Amino acid sequence: MVTRPPTFPFALAHLPAAEVLDRLVARDRQLTAVLLAHLAEVDARRLYLRAACSSTFGYCVERLHLSEPSAYKRVRASRAARAFPVIFELLARGEIHLAAVTLLAPYLTEANHRELLTAAVHKSKREVEELVASRFPAADVRDLVRRLPARSAAGPGLTAPAAAPAAAAPDPPPAAVVAGPAAVAPAFVSAAGAPGDRAASTLSPPTPDRPPPAPVVVPLSADRYRVQFTATREVRDRLCEAQDLLRRDLPDGDLNTIIGRALELLVQDLRRRRFAATPRPRTTATDADGTRRSAHIPNAVKRAVVARDGAQCTYVDAEGHRCRERGRLEFHHCEPQGQGGVHRVETITLRCHLHHALDTVRAYGEVRVARAIAARRAPKPPSRLAPGPVPAGKGGPPPSGTPASEAEPRRRLAPGLVPAGSGGPGPPGTAAQLVGRDDREDPTEALASDVVTARSPPIADS
Repeated sequence: MVTRPPTFPFALAHLPAAEVLDRLVARDRQLTAVLLAHLAEVDARRLYLRAACSSTFGYCVERLHLSEPSAYKRVRASRAARAFPVIFELLARGEIHLAAVTLLAPYLTEANHRELLTAAVHKSKREVEELVASRFPAADVRDLVRRLPARSAAGPGLTAPAAAPAAAAPDPPPAAVVAGPAAVAPAFVSAAGAPGDRAASTLSPPTPDRPPPAPVVVPLSADRYRVQFTATREVRDRLCEAQDLLRRDLPDGDLNTIIGRALELLVQDLRRRRFAATPRPRTTATDADGTRRSAHIPNAVKRAVVARDGAQCTYVDAEGHRCRERGRLEFHHCEPQGQGGVHRVETITLRCHLHHALDTVRAYGEVRVARAIAARRAPKPPSRLAPGPVPAGKGGPPPSGTPASEAEPRRRLAPGLVPAGSGGPGPPGTAAQLVGRDDREDPTEALASDVVTARSPPIADS
């Protein structure tokens, strides 16, 4: 296959793409609303029959060549918009998206459609799911741990069949189905409660060609969620052991309580290591002194910064929007340490690793940052110290019985280096600069500690 450079209108290196992106997105939303109106007309007049298709869904997949998820969303949204035309206007203005319409469609009525649609304006899919769960709570699912079948090198006959519904109504979304072989007996079932989710018996075991299913977190009500993931045998054994150890205090072995306790301990430990959080903080003279030259940020300063910033990135764009990222947070110096910055609460903020890197590049420049990263990743040179013990009187330990006044601490030097003032060829201080680097500050290391990019591992203290 011959690859060619993109041509206009796909070659946008010469255009300020950020300025025209808003107009393109607005145009896309209007086209989406128009497309849904046409699909609603095709569905109402059953025009798909003339195209040798048995449903609007099949027409979208077979004739329009849309993917099954895309066809499902558009058919579902077009029917809801035909019943409640205000949806067309909301989609065209970008106040609501297709995923939100798909989630709200089963619950829209003449009495509540305006209220629900207004509540879903400018909300993400996850927020709309929580909105639906709070208004229309579902029953709790039972605690279930099921052994999955071993993966095998399956052929084409064992792959999951493509979803191609023949009826006019599209199938329910895959997220509402818990996939798993019904014939496999569960390893153990505890805390039996309401009937669990139905198993999709038509789905075959996963094959090596198919990626493992992603974890599922689905809201059931305002404060209840269904959590589904694939665990290893070790995790399953630990879970069983925890149930056995808690039988006296927790006879039913409720998984929610057990996992909740474990996560509480884990989060407390991570907060202590990451943000110096402790139930009994103490402020010492070292913690209060933010002017000392050290790469370590005092724990008291960390706690104050996290409490002030709410454990969230504080980067704000030109329009006043704050970054919502809460993962991979870094302590960012408003005035970098390499330029004289100190460890004080008013000069340190929380930034996600990408915005931390962005401000670092702005402060130092791309060339200097790249050099610092390269120097930090470069292999360390071999030690200059000679291997093996050193005889007494030549930099080694003094012989036994030597008076304390004569037993001065001596530093081992590399071959060819002579301490300052002993008549050696090097200038005074050469040995201390080359060997005694543990008590000196390296500007390159100070700069590298302020640099965090997506290609480098996260640094806790910048």
